[in-house]
Amino acid sequence: MFSEKTIEFLKLNKLNNSKEWFNDHKDEYEEYVLLPLKELVYSLTSFMQSVDPLIICDASVNKTISRIYRDIRFSKDKSLYKEEVWVSFRRDKKIYPMYPQYFLVISPYNYTYGCGYFATDNKTMNIIRNLILTDDEKFVYTVNELNKQKIFGLGGEKYKKLQYEDMPETIREWLNYKCICFEKRSNDFSALFSTDFSKKLIEQFADLTALYKFLIYVEERKLMDREKL
Repeated sequence: MFSEKTIEFLKLNKLNNSKEWFNDHKDEYEEYVLLPLKELVYSLTSFMQSVDPLIICDASVNKTISRIYRDIRFSKDKSLYKEEVWVSFRRDKKIYPMYPQYFLVISPYNYTYGCGYFATDNKTMNIIRNLILTDDEKFVYTVNELNKQKIFGLGGEKYKKLQYEDMPETIREWLNYKCICFEKRSNDFSALFSTDFSKKLIEQFADLTALYKFLIYVEERKLMDREKL
């Protein structure tokens, strides 16, 4: 399970920014960072596949688990290692690019978890906005389900200028984001380090099932629109 040593390694690895240091402490990375990430994937596999059998649940780096190395080829920041690690549950991105996902991101300062898009395209957001503005029954159901929980809220980047000012506030909130993601950020590491963290995470992720299925519905609508062309 995750521990203070997980956070300590992420801090020190970023601070040292050295292949030599990382190689000297690779056993610590594998024990305190990689192993807990793999264990989390194993624990969540049954739940994820019950939500969507097409979700990838391979507990491997570059499948559900992030790389610790940064790609610095086109970046001004030449730091060798990431300061945060994550697990991501989504369909095969080669077949289903830019699809919604469940995620947990851990940094030395906090951790964030939720469901939605990290990024998407204009076509996707246009479909979502149309479903919102026409009171689509699947959207209405999703909002009602999300209103039953108190853990997650809309997150991500908003438009600088307020959109759809004449709409009710609860709906306008959806329309003011550049992509849709419900997330929870916490610096209560005691919860992350607890032995029942994966169990609680499943319980909370279950509250986002309607959101995930709504976003899959959006992607299916986008595919249908493309096939009509």
